[in-house]
Amino acid sequence: GGGGGWGAVPPDGYCPEEGTLFDGETQTCRAVCPFKLGIVHDFTWPKEGIGAVMAVEAINRGDFSVVPSAGGGAVQNVSQLLLHDESPNAVTEAVKTVTQWASDGVAFSIGPSWSLVSATLSPVAALYQLPLISHWATSSTLSDERQYPAFSRTIPTHDSLMRAVPSILSELGWRACVILHRDDALGTSQALGVQSAAALHGSMDVVAFAFEPGNLASMRSAVHSARDTGRRVIVFSGSDVDLFDFIEAAEPEGIVGSEGYALVDINAVHNVGSSESAAQNARPELQEAVRRVLPGSLVMGYTTLRSDEAQGDAFERQWGQLSREELVGDPTMGEYVAAMTEQELLSPPSMASRYGYDGVFASALAWTKARIRVGAERCPTGSELLEELRGVDFQGASGRVTFGDNGDRGDAGVIVMIRNTVALAGGELQDVEIGVYVAGTGVQFDNSVTPVWP
Repeated sequence: GGGGGWGAVPPDGYCPEEGTLFDGETQTCRAVCPFKLGIVHDFTWPKEGIGAVMAVEAINRGDFSVVPSAGGGAVQNVSQLLLHDESPNAVTEAVKTVTQWASDGVAFSIGPSWSLVSATLSPVAALYQLPLISHWATSSTLSDERQYPAFSRTIPTHDSLMRAVPSILSELGWRACVILHRDDALGTSQALGVQSAAALHGSMDVVAFAFEPGNLASMRSAVHSARDTGRRVIVFSGSDVDLFDFIEAAEPEGIVGSEGYALVDINAVHNVGSSESAAQNARPELQEAVRRVLPGSLVMGYTTLRSDEAQGDAFERQWGQLSREELVGDPTMGEYVAAMTEQELLSPPSMASRYGYDGVFASALAWTKARIRVGAERCPTGSELLEELRGVDFQGASGRVTFGDNGDRGDAGVIVMIRNTVALAGGELQDVEIGVYVAGTGVQFDNSVTPVWP
C-alpha cells in the first residue's frame, strides 16, 4: 500500500500521465515543462526585433550581465523560440499563429509590435491563457485590463508623458494652455490625458482642438481656433510631419516663434531624435521656417533610460558583439535581417530593442517563479504566469522594469525629459536638457541652466 495521488511512486518507474517523467531521485512523477517563447514583430523593422532574440541567446548561454538578478538559477533556458512576422494588414494570420502557439504550449508571446494588432490578439490570447508582452505598442486603450487581461508591455504608454505635462507647465508658472492634436484615437487620447491630469492637478486650464493629419486646411482651422482663445502656451501633439504643417499654418498667425508665446512639443521632435533632425527632415521650402520657430520651444519626450546611462552599458556591449554573418545564418532570425547592412546592425540599438530584451527576461523570471510556486507535479497555467509577471521587478536593458496591475509598465521607471531648443551660432539647433519629471518625485529643473524663450 504505497498510496495513490499524482505524486505517488509509480510501479517500475513508469508515469502514466502524458507529459510526465519519472524522477528516480525523488521517486515521483515530475511534469515536463519546456519553456517556449514566441515573438510577434513587424520585421519591416528588423533591428527592433533583434533585442528579444538576443535575450533568448543570453539566457541560454548563461550571460546575465545585462540582468544580473536573473543569474543563480533565477531563469530556465528557453527550449524553443518561434517567430511570426507581424503586419497590421494581416491580423488574421497573427491570430492563427497565436492560437497555434497556445495549443503547442508556448508560455509567452513577446509582442505584438503594433497597438492595432495587440488590441485584436489580446482577447484571443486571453481566451487561450497566453500572456502577451509588447515592446512597441503604446496606445492607452490597451490599459483597460478588463478588455485586455492578457496584455502587458515593457514600453511605457503615452499616458506617462501626458500625466506629467500639467505638472511641468504649472511649475513654470503657466496656468492655461491650448493643445493641438491629431483627430484620431491616439491624438484624442493624448489630449484627454493632458486634460484629465490637469483637472486632477487643479492649477491648469486646458482646451483642445483637433486637426486632420495631412490636411493643411484642417490644420489652419485648428490654429485659428487656438489663436482665438488668447492663450499663450501652445502644446502640440503629433508626428514630425504634422509639426511641419503646424509651423506652416501657425507662423503667419504669430503664435509661434513670437515673443510672449511658448511652444511645447510632445513627442514629435523626441521621436525623430532632436530638433536638428526635425529641421533636416522638413520639406526644403519649410526648413528655414522650422529653424526660425523651434528655438525657444520646449521639447518633451519620455524614456526609461537616459542617454548617458545607455552609452556603453552592458546591453550596448552585448549588442556590439553581434555579427551580421551569424544573424543571417540564424534559423529563426536570418531571413529577417538579410537586408540589413553591417553599418545598420552596428549603429546604436533602439529603445524598442531594449524593451524586447527586457520582455524576454520578464517572461523568464515569471516562468521560473511560477514553476516554483506550483511545484514539480504540473506546469503553470497562463493565469499563474500572468500573476507572477505582474510582480517582477528588475533592472534591465531599458532601466527598472515593473508592471502595474493592468499590465502597463510601472511609472517608477519612466523619465520625462524636458529640453529647451536653442539656435547655435552656425544655425544648427540644439536641445538643452533643463529638467526631468519622475512619477512620485515630480519636476526637477536644473537651476544651472537658464531657458531661452522666443
